[in-house]
Parts: sequence; C-alpha cells; structure tokens
Amino acid sequence: MKPILSLAVLVVALSVLSGPDPVVADQTESDVLSGFERFQAKVKDLADTLGEKTKAAFSELHDSDFSVKTRKWFADNFRKLKEKVEALKQGQD
Repeated sequence: MKPILSLAVLVVALSVLSGPDPVVADQTESDVLSGFERFQAKVKDLADTLGEKTKAAFSELHDSDFSVKTRKWFADNFRKLKEKVEALKQGQD
C-alpha cells in the first residue's frame, strides 16, 4: 500500500510542478486581451458620443433666441456706456 501512496504523491507533485498547460495559458491571455480591447472600444465610443452630444448642446445654446437676444442687449448697453464715457471725457477737455 505504501508504494501506491508514494506513486500518487509523485503524480500530484509532477502535475503541480509542470505548471499550467501552455495552450490554456495562451487562450486565457487571448481572452483577457480581447476583453480589454472590447472595453477600450466601448469607452472610445462612449467618449465620442458624449463629445458629439456636448458639442451639439453648446451649439444649440449659442444659436438659441435667448442667447442671441442677450448678446445683442449686452452689446447695445456696452456701446451706450462707451458713448457716455466718451462724451464725459470730451466734456472735461
């Protein structure tokens, strides 16, 4: 009975020392790499989509009626203020 036990221990030790099967290791590495590539592609698509949506939202906001009227109002009031300052400046000279 002792030789059978010794033989079993020897087989287990040799299987542990031989390490993983190279084919299985390559396949696992390939699966991990393809998983990272899929993740990278998904993140890139998400970033592109988010960038396009953000750009469209800013463009829509810039061209909105409220935005155009506000810019015009500020430009008109700034022009009026500038004219008043110039008139006051000429009055002092």
